[in-house]
Amino acid sequence: MTAVSKLGQSNGLGIRDDEFARLCRLLEGWTGIRLTETKRSLVSSRLAARIHELSFPDLSAYLDLLETKTTQGSAERRHAINQLTTNKTSFFRDPSHFELLDKHLRGLDVETSVSLWSAGCSSGQEPYSMAMTVARSPAATRTRILATDLCDEALATARAGAYERDATEGIPTEYFAVGFEPRGGKLLVQPRLRSLVSFARLNLVGTWPMRGPFHAVFCRNVMIYFDEPTRRRLVERFRDIVAPGGLLFVGSAEAIPAGIRGLDYVVPSVYRRSP
Repeated sequence: MTAVSKLGQSNGLGIRDDEFARLCRLLEGWTGIRLTETKRSLVSSRLAARIHELSFPDLSAYLDLLETKTTQGSAERRHAINQLTTNKTSFFRDPSHFELLDKHLRGLDVETSVSLWSAGCSSGQEPYSMAMTVARSPAATRTRILATDLCDEALATARAGAYERDATEGIPTEYFAVGFEPRGGKLLVQPRLRSLVSFARLNLVGTWPMRGPFHAVFCRNVMIYFDEPTRRRLVERFRDIVAPGGLLFVGSAEAIPAGIRGLDYVVPSVYRRSP
């Protein structure tokens, strides 16, 4: 017989197999994210304090709340999703992507209003890297960047635009010069760059209120958390919202599912919408 889960404030949360399987099903249904067995300790450490704070005896009782169709249940689902999503990112991650974005922007008609999307923007380093790239191109005055993520905490950091100095290491000098100004011991993203980016909460497997078209979409190191059918549906939606000739960037360790029409391979992890 499996023992009932016990909660410890410092040692995390003991999780039964059936509880973990239930949480995995719920999270995938809400967000498309698939948790594997290797994430069990992460779930334990991230949820234990919250479950203790709410005085629940175990994970099952907490999941009961998450499944309720109440204001409290909805708010707590959002909190749980914030805790269980991964927000690892950096400025100018995969530098060749930004070089290719710069080249793409310079090739657009000078009258074109440019729209870019950072899908899964995390704490903002990716869209601000896009903004720094845009700021040095002729398209700067006619470009807008949409940056979306599922995690409220990551979005709050992104909107604040204030980063520790060590987080900005590796930014090319020519970009750094137009990107930041010192403020209170941190580096604050320049107002000119902040004005290029609009942040919003969005569940990628839910409804998309925007119509596009986007001249480039970055969705990098996000689809690795989805199963194959979800990845396929998501890539097809990206294809449909990217402008003809526009680019889709995925993570360096990712590739789009085979057999999807309308997206042509450019270089590893970059695809172009067919004319």
